[in-house]
Amino acid sequence: MYAALKNLALDLFLALQNLPVIRYLPSPNGREILLGDLLRFSLLAVSDDFDVRLITPLLNAVSKNESDEEIWSKFYELATESTPPPRQLPYPHQTPISFNTGSFVNTSENRKHFNNALKEKLDSSLYINVPGFFNTFFGDVANLTSITDTVFRKCQEEKDPLYNEKKNGWRD
Repeated sequence: MYAALKNLALDLFLALQNLPVIRYLPSPNGREILLGDLLRFSLLAVSDDFDVRLITPLLNAVSKNESDEEIWSKFYELATESTPPPRQLPYPHQTPISFNTGSFVNTSENRKHFNNALKEKLDSSLYINVPGFFNTFFGDVANLTSITDTVFRKCQEEKDPLYNEKKNGWRD
């Protein structure tokens, strides 16, 4: 039953994500739009940390075919109750002790640190030289090679090109 409820919750979250209004409704947590909360719940629903009891009022409202207003109200309650308020950093004007991908404000200034932090965060999920990767993910894209060649050639043109092999590759 637990797995079935998790699947129902995930199906509901995925269905709600397809509604255009989700990109305009404000988040109750001050995180811009409600879509962000919904995406977070979608990821949470497939994890072991998901507490199905949190979602039952929303699932009940949907199963009883309650009004859209009531269903959105239940989701807002869920998003508000299960999201802790943002934590204030103990020393807001100090540099973080360790780098991670969330600690970068402007990645163009910190690219060398960002790449290392991203690699560390991905850790064992990062695979290199996977056999058949390109054909599996990009093999069905028509004219991909000619399109990428054209784009790359355009990146090397102009007075100040985006890519210049003599200047160690990519600009900015």
